[in-house]
Amino acid sequence: MDSTYSMMPWMMGSIIFVIFVAIGCMFKAVFLPIRLFFAIIVPIAFVYGVCIGVYVEGWLDWLEWSSLHSDDGLVWMAPCITATILMGLALDYEIFLFSRVFEYRYKGYMTEAAIILAVSNTGPIISSAGTVMALAFFGMLLQNIVCSNQLGFLFVFGVLVDTFIIRPLLIPSMLSLVDALNWWPQRVPRKNLMDEYGKVIKVRKKKKKLTVQEKLEEIKEIGSTEYTEYTESNSLAQGVAGKRINISTGPANINNTSSVHTGGGIMYSSPVTQISTGH
Repeated sequence: MDSTYSMMPWMMGSIIFVIFVAIGCMFKAVFLPIRLFFAIIVPIAFVYGVCIGVYVEGWLDWLEWSSLHSDDGLVWMAPCITATILMGLALDYEIFLFSRVFEYRYKGYMTEAAIILAVSNTGPIISSAGTVMALAFFGMLLQNIVCSNQLGFLFVFGVLVDTFIIRPLLIPSMLSLVDALNWWPQRVPRKNLMDEYGKVIKVRKKKKKLTVQEKLEEIKEIGSTEYTEYTESNSLAQGVAGKRINISTGPANINNTSSVHTGGGIMYSSPVTQISTGH
């Protein structure tokens, strides 16, 4: 037992290193192994922590069910047997989901749209497979063998956590945080991206920030334009005011001259036209 536990960290470390590097090379993504650590190793550690709470701390003793009772503690070989199996199941679901996200992203979908489509397409399959697997392992909890009960609990709880928490919640949230780092150093489409409905999304260009000098020039241009419009409108108003047009009803009458009497007794005539129209 002591020799097994002394070798287990080196054995698990080498297995994890080789598997994660192989998956990173398969997808040609440098940061993928780092995400796999948080998506696979951390949840498995959580499963073992709950197992310790059940069979050592007695969290479920109030159920009075011998399969989940803490009298006998945890069997020493349980982590050694279940670690690689739980990792294999988690990697299976992880690759299945990530490959679909990878496929949709390279087809030109946005990261969020690719995640939505991948989860919606693979979700029923992963949920069904996880449920069937949990039901199969649940038979180990119905036996009277302590080791079998603990292995069954680890398998059932691990599969359910991976199926209904990690794949639909944790993985999509981690993928949506960063887009480029999910695929780096590979290049993914950046222009004419589509949403989950296949419609191309137009990206609005950000307005360039103007310097103080550019803002002053823009203000001058606006002021000169307004001044020009003001002068044109004034000249037009003055031209209209300089004409004398009288419109009234009655018979048509046209006078071509008008007289102006000045104070010195001199009369001047000017060609002012008065127009009266009517019946």
